[in-house]
Amino acid sequence: VLIISSALVGFQVEKLERLELPLFIMAAVLGSISILLTYLNRKRIQPVLLLFGGLLLILAGGMIDSLWFETSFRVAGSLLIVLAHFINKRIQKQS
Repeated sequence: VLIISSALVGFQVEKLERLELPLFIMAAVLGSISILLTYLNRKRIQPVLLLFGGLLLILAGGMIDSLWFETSFRVAGSLLIVLAHFINKRIQKQS
């Protein structure tokens, strides 16, 4: 049972690695549209800078061989993106 389970999990991880870039691109495009629309209406640059900084950290994390640094960069990038959306939502509510 353990051998079969590990083979199935290994197969799933391999599939996820192939889907990582397309999912990242899709999420980046959708998130960028939301934040850029608010920027065009309100001219507030902070969420845009946080979004692109977060995306860059996530991409940089994917290029690092050290598991610890990769995880740190990707988590930091994700937190920047969450903060960008939080600030974006507050800007939208102000008007």
